[in-house]
Amino acid sequence: MPGTSKAEWMHIFADQESIELSVSQYCKLHGISDKAFYNAKSRYKRATEELMLAYK
Repeated sequence: MPGTSKAEWMHIFADQESIELSVSQYCKLHGISDKAFYNAKSRYKRATEELMLAYK
């Protein structure tokens, strides 16, 4: 999903985790490719971890 902001992805991740659907089911329901979901989750997870390490 080109142009999707970090805040939007974070909302998508939280939404997916809060409902009882697999990532694949969630993505299909919301028109997101599984690949885009996992790529963004990996990218933002790394960024979040790096930020947390910087504040330790």
